[in-house]
Amino acid sequence: MKYPALTIDTNKFKENLKIIRKVTDKAGVTVCAVTKCFCALPELTKLYKETGFCDFADSRLENLKKISYRNVRKWLLRLPMISEAEETVRFADISLNSEIETVRKLGAEAVRLGKKHGVVLMVELGDLREGVLAKDAVVLAGEILNVGGIELLGIGANLNCYGGIIPTPKNLGELVRIAEEIEQTYNITLEIVSGGNSGAVYLLDDNNLPARINNLRLGEVIFIGIETSFQKNLWVLHTDIFTLCTEIIEIKEKFSKPYGKVGVNAFGEEAKIEDKGLMKRAIVACGRQDVSIDKIAPCDKLIEIIGSSSDHIILDVTHTSKNYHVGDIIEFNISYGALLSLCTSEYINKVFYE
Repeated sequence: MKYPALTIDTNKFKENLKIIRKVTDKAGVTVCAVTKCFCALPELTKLYKETGFCDFADSRLENLKKISYRNVRKWLLRLPMISEAEETVRFADISLNSEIETVRKLGAEAVRLGKKHGVVLMVELGDLREGVLAKDAVVLAGEILNVGGIELLGIGANLNCYGGIIPTPKNLGELVRIAEEIEQTYNITLEIVSGGNSGAVYLLDDNNLPARINNLRLGEVIFIGIETSFQKNLWVLHTDIFTLCTEIIEIKEKFSKPYGKVGVNAFGEEAKIEDKGLMKRAIVACGRQDVSIDKIAPCDKLIEIIGSSSDHIILDVTHTSKNYHVGDIIEFNISYGALLSLCTSEYINKVFYE
């Protein structure tokens, strides 16, 4: 195997998909299956399709271009840039929006291309990332309805991602209220009321998701098996689908504290390193260009990560019972944030197994 490598257990991935599908089907909630965290790797998007998911979502058009299944709707999760309006209409069936200028440009491109482009109007519920203010949502919905080439499919909200605001029956109830006001004002029926991401699935477990919320955009809970709001494992989902495998390129006994005149490191940081005396230190060939060390944890719990540079992770292997050598492999459990960067890095070999 070529290292560093991200190993992916496709059987466990499929099992998580089946569990999520069973739970959401029972709740009457459709799932927009997020592909951005694994950069729409075809080996995994194929499993989405085989499990019966029909809506795929990504923040990058580059990833949506890789998805070409029939009878699948592709969502652009990040608000479109006006400069990418044509590509958005070409490669996404639906986009999340909060700016009327962007919607008008999307509409113009849709008319030019002879297409209809679906829009989900994003509403701000407190997390303070994207979204129109609640007081302006009904008016903006009316403006969107008047744009040629555009179909207003529904409304949605984003929580957890920036401000860490947790989805609750109260704030999602406000989204439902706005959806119903839009429907009553314009005599329409919205297909989609999208209540957020993996931070909202705990409400399914408690049967507290407002009844009108009929869509969730899910990634983390599928990949990592953890819901976002409280970092809990639900429904016995697998949490070890992905593993980072790295190779030792140096292992020596050295001082724990650097010596000499101290300045800043390569990243402009003042390193604060505790003096622990002599330690057995291993260096693996993986670094900040690939992953942040605060997002990974050694599978061998007696190994401690002590630092990293662009291309190296430095480990304290003094207390582990295993006698590691140069060329040995050290594995890491990874978080959602680590998965995102590792899949994006072209230097990480992706290895699939059953």
